[in-house]
Amino acid sequence: MKKTDSSAEPRPSKEEIDALLKDMPLFDLKSVRNTLYKRSIRFRLCWVVLMLLTLSYVMGWFSGALLPMMASSFTNLEADYQLHQLRFLIGFLMIAAGTIAINFDRNIEPVFIGIFWVQLYFHLSGTLRLVRTLPEGETFSLTTYTVIQSTILLLMLWLIIEERIYQRNLYRL
Repeated sequence: MKKTDSSAEPRPSKEEIDALLKDMPLFDLKSVRNTLYKRSIRFRLCWVVLMLLTLSYVMGWFSGALLPMMASSFTNLEADYQLHQLRFLIGFLMIAAGTIAINFDRNIEPVFIGIFWVQLYFHLSGTLRLVRTLPEGETFSLTTYTVIQSTILLLMLWLIIEERIYQRNLYRL
């Protein structure tokens, strides 16, 4: 058998590789900004409001301000607190998936539709859980939760509609 000399194979130099990879960031907030500026003002406004709600939720979660409104506060069950932690993790992953879709400007509508359905499940199951666990006369937490979740659902629906309009107009050109 004849041995082949691997050094005889042409290989790109380090300078060539660096030149090819120089302008290829995997994730760049400039890409998110560029994608958002292609969309309508309603889409951008909706995205900013969703991000502000998310930031408010994260701050409320870590500061403990949300604790009195959680079902685990009324039931004192560890399972309710763990369920809330799981929902928090899933919600964070959904925001990450939406941001990645916007970063690469691909599959935005299907990602947002998936997020919408998960949020709808959170809304219905969370509302039912609060209804079952709230003491008599305690409607503030239920009302607040329902308004916030309904707002998120409407914003997600608005994003989906705006993305569909953008894609339809893009294909008409």
